[in-house]
Amino acid sequence: MNHGIRQMTTPRTLLCFGDSNTHGTQPMRSRDDARRLGRGERWPGVLQAALGPDWHVHRGRPARSHHRP
Repeated sequence: MNHGIRQMTTPRTLLCFGDSNTHGTQPMRSRDDARRLGRGERWPGVLQAALGPDWHVHRGRPARSHHRP
C-alpha cells in the first residue's frame, strides 16, 4: 500500500551513439559551417519528447563514425 508516499524513481538513460546525423548537423555550405538543427528537430530530441521525463537521452556527437588520420 502506498499511504500517500511518492516513490522516487531513477530516470533511465539512453545513449544515442552516432554521427553527424545524430548530432543534427545540417548540410555544410562551407568548411566553417557549423549549423545544427534545433533541439526539437534532432532525432534524439524527438525521441526524448516521445519517451517523456522518465528518460534521459544523451545526444550524439559529430565525426564519430570514421577514422581521421
